[in-house]
Amino acid sequence: MYGIADADDVRRYDSTIDKLENNEKDVMRIVHDQISILKSTIINFNDSVTSFNENEKIFDSNMKEGEKKVNEMIIEIAKEDGTIIILSSITLLKNSIFELDMFISRLQRVISNVPTEQYSRCVYNNTRPIAIGNKKYSDYSSG
Repeated sequence: MYGIADADDVRRYDSTIDKLENNEKDVMRIVHDQISILKSTIINFNDSVTSFNENEKIFDSNMKEGEKKVNEMIIEIAKEDGTIIILSSITLLKNSIFELDMFISRLQRVISNVPTEQYSRCVYNNTRPIAIGNKKYSDYSSG
């Protein structure tokens, strides 16, 4: 290294310099490729975050809408329960009216079987027309 370089040394130095230049070009190409990949990754990540944020807003909006619909359904169910209670009450009332109608019909049959004279006397005297065996109630009450 100290001294005068001959032709072999020059060729060796030129070859080494060429290799270093080629290696530098390779390193620069690799660094450039890595920078492109990193840049593309960052862009994709930013796009993913942006898309995630948009989807989160859509999801939140849909959840609020779903919650609103569920609350509306709960209110409707509560109304239906009230309607069911009212319908049950109406059914019970109808049954009571039917039973009352049956009772009135039986009472009318009993009254129609009471002789008119006896019925009139009971209404005016405020007594009951009852027959026990051959005797009428009035036979017992007159004493």
